[in-house]
Amino acid sequence: GSLLDNLPNMAGLVRTAEALLGTRGEVALHSQVVLSDPAFLKMSVASERAGHVIIVPRGPRLVEFLREKRCEGFVVAALEQTSTSVLLCSETKLPQRMVLLVGSEQHGLPVWLVQSGLIDLFLELPLLGRTGSLNAHVAASMALWHYRLQH
Repeated sequence: GSLLDNLPNMAGLVRTAEALLGTRGEVALHSQVVLSDPAFLKMSVASERAGHVIIVPRGPRLVEFLREKRCEGFVVAALEQTSTSVLLCSETKLPQRMVLLVGSEQHGLPVWLVQSGLIDLFLELPLLGRTGSLNAHVAASMALWHYRLQH
């Protein structure tokens, strides 16, 4: 699931998910419009056609989507720095059936979603530098790489 707004991040996430996971991966974007944007198409390098991209609007439909995935046996994990976040490192075991939720570039996940009880696992990248966060697409790519190594 993605709350990304930035076109290069959306294209990068679609491209990375397809490259790392092939048809096993599914990327949810919040708007159909982006899929016909020439800039998106140039950056995604046709990965939106090779992979599986679905549209899940924000708000009630996103909540419904997360509930559906949990009922199907998926663990909803989110990249978000919280007091209960698990550091994503070589010892971290990621679930086989996982939805990775990525927040918006500027604000991360909305507080209402963090507190909703719909997220089973919060993941955080162990950063050593002074910069406290990474670009949303880069962080998601690192999480997808960890997933790929395990599954």
